[in-house]
Amino acid sequence: MTANKTGKRAAQKSRVKNVSGLRAAGTQEASLVYLVSLSARKFPAARSAPGLAYRRVSTNRAIREEFRAAKGQSVWIAGESGSMAALAGEPPAGTGDRRLLVLDETEEITHQLYSAYFRYVVTASDSLKLLPNEELAEVLVSPNREELFIGGAYDQTGDAVLLYRGNVEPLVVPRAWFANQNSKAKVNVRALEVTDYGQTVRLGEFEASADSILYEFDATYRRSAKKRALEKDNSLGASIRRLRLQRGLSREDFDGLTAKAIARIERNEVSRPHNSTLSIIAKTLGVSVAALETY
Repeated sequence: MTANKTGKRAAQKSRVKNVSGLRAAGTQEASLVYLVSLSARKFPAARSAPGLAYRRVSTNRAIREEFRAAKGQSVWIAGESGSMAALAGEPPAGTGDRRLLVLDETEEITHQLYSAYFRYVVTASDSLKLLPNEELAEVLVSPNREELFIGGAYDQTGDAVLLYRGNVEPLVVPRAWFANQNSKAKVNVRALEVTDYGQTVRLGEFEASADSILYEFDATYRRSAKKRALEKDNSLGASIRRLRLQRGLSREDFDGLTAKAIARIERNEVSRPHNSTLSIIAKTLGVSVAALETY
């Protein structure tokens, strides 16, 4: 379990919520998010951020017109399963990259219908655990929303966790990956929830950061994260810290080494750790000694 959770969550919330400041600094614009027949009462967070990237549509005519005009990536949020029925008279989508999130349970045939118009379709169900609306609204217009999660579900047949990113793309993570993180916390997939404005996936006592999951299962994210990490710090200590966090481990999880010793190594206060120390670290992290500096 990660220490200082209160401070961590405050920092994560600040990172996600500072959308306008990030844009002012030149960060890539978030694409349009359409609110279809969603009142401010049902989706209250949108009320406080009307100028970010939200666009409300409520009439059948407006839905059809906006749908035709949406050429780039767009996310559509519908409060009810029938909210998008106006599209039934439209030809199937041929251009654009439209994604749909329905906050209501939807019949299978309706889900299939919407799949003809949208690249990805996510509908609420008892098994799908979504972020609270306030956090969901913030994530959907965050410039780094593809690096955050909005919800997830556990599939018993495939023994895997299905996670949805802030751009409504799915990501499948085998349950075994969570169970093999060398953490002492117990993994309970049936207690799955996404928290901390999409930055943490919680499975009972066990927690995994969105960064660590994406680093493991998204090659594009891994290359980008590695580039950023190298630009910031390519020391041995920094590499060990990144890998430890990726594995979901605390400094107390290294048998034979104290948490203080690990902290000193991560801060590069030890110029060159003994080979025996590096062997313990590498074994705990599940890599070779030679590979430690590559993370």
